[in-house]
Amino acid sequence: MSLSEAQILLNQGKKIRHRFFSNDEWIKKISSKYYQFEDGVTCLITEFWKYRQDESFKTDWYEVQD
Repeated sequence: MSLSEAQILLNQGKKIRHRFFSNDEWIKKISSKYYQFEDGVTCLITEFWKYRQDESFKTDWYEVQD
């Protein structure tokens, strides 16, 4: 899915991953300022996207099914 579609899912509290992530890696929005990774680590949303400005991150997002 596209980045904009992935961000909609994040705003709904869904877990997503990118094709560059391993199969067990994902992110989830836990507040208006933070994402949480599968290992419990949190990251500022702005910091997460700061390093993902490349064209390759505009597509290839997937929803993680629990």
